[in-house]
Amino acid sequence: MNSPVRIIREIDLGLPADELWSLVADGDRWSEWLVDDAAVVVRPGSDGTVVDDGERRHVHVHTVRHGERVAFDWWRDDAVGGPTTVDGGERSRVEFEIVRDGERTALRVTETLVEATDLAAARASARWDVRLLVMHLAGAALART
Repeated sequence: MNSPVRIIREIDLGLPADELWSLVADGDRWSEWLVDDAAVVVRPGSDGTVVDDGERRHVHVHTVRHGERVAFDWWRDDAVGGPTTVDGGERSRVEFEIVRDGERTALRVTETLVEATDLAAARASARWDVRLLVMHLAGAALART
């Protein structure tokens, strides 16, 4: 059995906290930066689906602290054994945190893979690099409007 793997990224988009929160807390906006398509209502206990890199994933939202934090589990639609499977690290918990430090507001993303193979961890890490690059570009576009 592999140990959990935690992937942490932080990005400062130069956006006010309320605009950054809007990108995180509005499931409809996830398709602007996080996934290809999203049908998620971001509130505790809600379930939804996303399409991530062509793969359908289920989402279960655990925690929402307005203006601060969103936490959810997600897993592949075809995960063997359903949502409790660890399936090579495919089930994971994701947390978005708004980090304020004086004038600076950043987004910290933490994904914890329940049981991860080295390959699953490397793939998840690379996907966050790409997602946050897309978010950076979306943030730059917002800042110009």
